[in-house]
Amino acid sequence: MKTKKGLALVDIVREVTMFVFKIKMPSDVRVRLINDLADIEYRLSFGCNDKLQLGSLISTFTKARSALVAAAK
Repeated sequence: MKTKKGLALVDIVREVTMFVFKIKMPSDVRVRLINDLADIEYRLSFGCNDKLQLGSLISTFTKARSALVAAAK
């Protein structure tokens, strides 16, 4: 998506953050997810490497998925 449409990673993170507020999930998972997304946006604003932050974005959602699975059990 980033390369096809020419979007910056920070734009993607901002849109994903708005989406996270709309979906239903436990509040502790949502808070951790929003906090991690804010950290990624903060680091991108200071010019950190996009590839590293993309890995961080993937990791953030992997952790959230694990937390959701654990909460469902």
